[in-house]
Amino acid sequence: MHAQGSGGGLTGRTKTLLLVVGVSLCVVAVRLWSLQIANADKYRQKGLRNRIRTVVLKPRRGCIYDRNSRLLVGNTLRYDASVSYTEMERNKQSRPQLFRVLQQVLGMPETQLKKRLDPRKAIPYLPVKIKRGISQQQFYQLKSVEPDIPGLLAQVEASRDYMEGSLAAHVLGAVGAISPERYRKYKKWGYRRDDVVGIMGLERTFERELHGQKGKLKVQVDYRSRLDRVIEEVKAKPGKNLYLTIDLRLQKSAENALLDKKGAIVALDPRNGDVLAMASRPTFDPNAYSLPRSKKDVERIRMWESGVGASDPDKLDKPLYNRAISVAYPLGSAFKIVVGLAGLESGKISAATTFYCPGAFYLPGVRRPWRCYHNHSHGSVAIAEALKRSCNVFFYNVGNRVGVDAISSMAARFHLGEKTQIPLPMEKSGINPDANWRKSTGRGWYAGDTINLSIGQGPFEVTPLQVACAYAAVANGGAFFHPRLVTKVTSGPQEIVIPPRYELLGVRKSSLLPVKEGLQRVAQEQGGTAYRVFEDVSFLKVAGKTGTAQYGPNNEKAYAWFVAYAPCDAPRIVVVVLIEEGETGGQTAAPLAKQVLMDYFTLGG
Repeated sequence: MHAQGSGGGLTGRTKTLLLVVGVSLCVVAVRLWSLQIANADKYRQKGLRNRIRTVVLKPRRGCIYDRNSRLLVGNTLRYDASVSYTEMERNKQSRPQLFRVLQQVLGMPETQLKKRLDPRKAIPYLPVKIKRGISQQQFYQLKSVEPDIPGLLAQVEASRDYMEGSLAAHVLGAVGAISPERYRKYKKWGYRRDDVVGIMGLERTFERELHGQKGKLKVQVDYRSRLDRVIEEVKAKPGKNLYLTIDLRLQKSAENALLDKKGAIVALDPRNGDVLAMASRPTFDPNAYSLPRSKKDVERIRMWESGVGASDPDKLDKPLYNRAISVAYPLGSAFKIVVGLAGLESGKISAATTFYCPGAFYLPGVRRPWRCYHNHSHGSVAIAEALKRSCNVFFYNVGNRVGVDAISSMAARFHLGEKTQIPLPMEKSGINPDANWRKSTGRGWYAGDTINLSIGQGPFEVTPLQVACAYAAVANGGAFFHPRLVTKVTSGPQEIVIPPRYELLGVRKSSLLPVKEGLQRVAQEQGGTAYRVFEDVSFLKVAGKTGTAQYGPNNEKAYAWFVAYAPCDAPRIVVVVLIEEGETGGQTAAPLAKQVLMDYFTLGG
């Protein structure tokens, strides 16, 4: 008998098994061919990307110095380990991995990490600092795994250090997180969402110069994303440095003079337009804006920013207002030099022209009188004596004789009511009204409006910096210097010098002489409105002008002005003082100008 089923045939089960194995091998072969031949370059590049990470290195921000190379703003550099609380909460499944990496790299126990990330203490929209000042090696380790762990932030922090705290805060400005609006504009220049940028003052105006250029670091990591080696490093280029016209010592003097008052002081060199000091009170500490911010700093910033943008002058008591350039005020009697020059230049009056002051001025057909300063009767006075004693009636007559257009035209020559183009944000232009301006408001211009304008009242509004520039032009004999705040921008040995800019006003010296004589009498002759303030410092040879502008529902408040320059025969400094809620220019503002002038000449100005 023959054995059944023996021989070379395969059973159905075996055939099926072999078919499955064959198909599987074919699939594997096709997959290997796809991976190793057809898509080899693609997966090779992907593998390299998985192994090689590029780290952006932030540059050191440029420094800011005063005119004598004293450091005003610097940096404190460090590496920080942080966590984006929002991202961590959004990706809770990655939280154990986040904690594990922080524990391994920083050597911190989990209990300490949980304490740092306590939701009751965290500010959701700000990074939570886990550890400040970590080592460079720790930074590289964290940075290499940062893309794989939501919420992890390895940061190079260049904390901005405003060396003198609130000193010159409105000039220097502050830095902070980049806003969405500015990011849309700045991303074309390589900015990232986590960049720190200037948000006010010079920090904002010169953002691109101060920011510097980013570098990069290429690192290789192992299969666990741990740092293996540094492949390439392109160092970041630090930002450029700014050198200012501000004199640190005089800036301190101006701010000390203001103390707790509400107002501004501007000091200018009439020979070149250099801003020697620009103080505004109340003020703020820009260090509070530097990231990272404490909860206390966030609360302070919210308090400072509340109410910003209020249009009511009575509410302008917030510290972020730069009262030297961002608020325009009626000038009061300090405007009389413009009215006087309008009369002299037009030929409607001369240095010898007199008007009789009985203590009040009447327009024909108008029963209401315009009173003189303190209702004084000054008798017959010419322009120099009228300035000395601040005789309103004299300038009522001049204004009535020359008209609003001549006054407005002369004010425009001095760029009053115009932005000075100083490189600071938020500068206000003010108002230099004429008949056409009034028509644009829906009203006509009347003779009484011209009378009010003749002593700096009515709709005429200017900033303290504009006033400083105008008086500097009178002091130096007719050259209008645009204010200069930055003298040069440097990067290593390279520097860009910013020269003074000026224009000639075209005002005759014969017109300026009686005006300058009157300003000297204000401070140097008995009976001058500031004589009592300056009589004990006659060696300073001060020339100046008081100004008082009432405001409020019943004119119960006053803006007190004093403008001074010295020495009157060869001026080296102009000082403008503006005090809100003051008494008179002579009582409130002039003593502060005296203090600044004394300090300037004591310091060897």
